[in-house]
Amino acid sequence: IIGWEPREGYPVVLTIDSEVQKTAEQMLEGEKGAIAVMDVRNGDIIAMASSPSFDPNDFVKGTANFIQSLMGDNSHPLYNRVISGLYPPGSTFKPVVAMAALENGTATPDTSFSCNGAFCLGSTRFLCWRKQGHGTLSVAGALEQSCNVFFCNLGMACGPDDISKTAKLCGLGSLTGIDLPGEKEGLIPDKEWKKKAMKDNWRGGDTCNISIGQGALLVTPLQMLVFTSAIASNGKVVKPRISIDPPSSETVLRHIKFSPKTWSTVHEGMERVVNSPNGTGKRAQIGGVTVAGKTGTAEYGPKDARRKYGWMIAYAPAEKPEYAAVVIVENAVSGGVTAAPRMKEIMAKVFGKNVLEIKTMEDETLEIDG
Repeated sequence: IIGWEPREGYPVVLTIDSEVQKTAEQMLEGEKGAIAVMDVRNGDIIAMASSPSFDPNDFVKGTANFIQSLMGDNSHPLYNRVISGLYPPGSTFKPVVAMAALENGTATPDTSFSCNGAFCLGSTRFLCWRKQGHGTLSVAGALEQSCNVFFCNLGMACGPDDISKTAKLCGLGSLTGIDLPGEKEGLIPDKEWKKKAMKDNWRGGDTCNISIGQGALLVTPLQMLVFTSAIASNGKVVKPRISIDPPSSETVLRHIKFSPKTWSTVHEGMERVVNSPNGTGKRAQIGGVTVAGKTGTAEYGPKDARRKYGWMIAYAPAEKPEYAAVVIVENAVSGGVTAAPRMKEIMAKVFGKNVLEIKTMEDETLEIDG
């Protein structure tokens, strides 16, 4: 008999916090979506949940038919949506546009545009989620209320080149390098991509679409988590990890050198998203910890049967960030209605706080959007 004597395996230390992981999985029961939480200081993933999922114990005595049934399941339980799910980011992309415009001099924190409910580009109307309009908003106010008209104006003024450059600088559309197989890259479209892939020129409508996180944009939830962490830490881009091997391994990949004014403006807007009465993410408030975030709602599916992805990205405490989180739910009402309450539960578990119930008007339920 040819063989080898058994040897003790190498120890693997996971970064997962079992209690936060349990809450993340509970928040996705009966849904399709993903939740992940990361320590912004070192990239440790303390929770990573994808739904639908499966029980790994079933593989111990699993038959070929059982495994085949999982592989053929239309809900894709073997698919880790955190690292492999590709989604348009919706309004969670708006901080990218704000940073691009602030950095290239197109905008200052006080730059304002007026919203009457629609942005007109020739005969095409890009609607704001608030049909009656938001009135005049500054950069932080537009982030707070997630105004599409403001960001169409800002994106057109900034230009697609700097938007694409900023997105890529923040790690969107590229692999994060996490220690897991199956990670997808996503797509940050630009003029060169459209010319090559679509055999067409870039148009103003393309700029408006990416300015509100739609169009050909595709990101993974993990990319959005790393992006959120970079905002929280004033530009420190970390490599996410689920195992500490070796414990002293360096996880900081690079620093994004934006001006302090750019970071403070985006921080202010994201803090107002959660803590202002008009913020689209106010359902994510928790007692005792200031959460900053951004909601997003992205449409998908055929034109006669459109559905929505509900997003929220967040970090806390806003004053000295420790953790960042991402929530996405498929077939949602909106980011503010569907993702924000789940973010509230996640952050409450992370910081061991009681959930603070936020009183909202009944007629706001379907109006709060991201």
